[in-house]
Amino acid sequence: MTYIIVNGSPKVSVRDYIKGRWLQVDPRAEPRVGERVPYVIVNGPPAVPLIQLVRSPYDLLADPSLRVNARYYITRVIMPSLKRCFSLLGADVDAWGQLLLVNCGAADLAGCGLKGML
Repeated sequence: MTYIIVNGSPKVSVRDYIKGRWLQVDPRAEPRVGERVPYVIVNGPPAVPLIQLVRSPYDLLADPSLRVNARYYITRVIMPSLKRCFSLLGADVDAWGQLLLVNCGAADLAGCGLKGML
């Protein structure tokens, strides 16, 4: 389960955060015990707690102004996996990752020519 600390308060699970948002819309939308709750991290202003950037994939599809936070997924999801794989070959994945982040600028993959590659 993923937990995020909100302003020094006790840890809030992403599942509970999304569940709370679902229940505001429909009280019968509570996920069952053990059911996975899908979520994505979207772009937002700097210094905003990560929990406030969590959205349901349905929200992302419904609101065209929301963009997936590519920087978050590149640095925390893709790069660690690639490091583990390519460290066996001696490849420098960190340099490639930094180059990718510099080329993307605002962390939006649509502007850096890699949209079809990822």
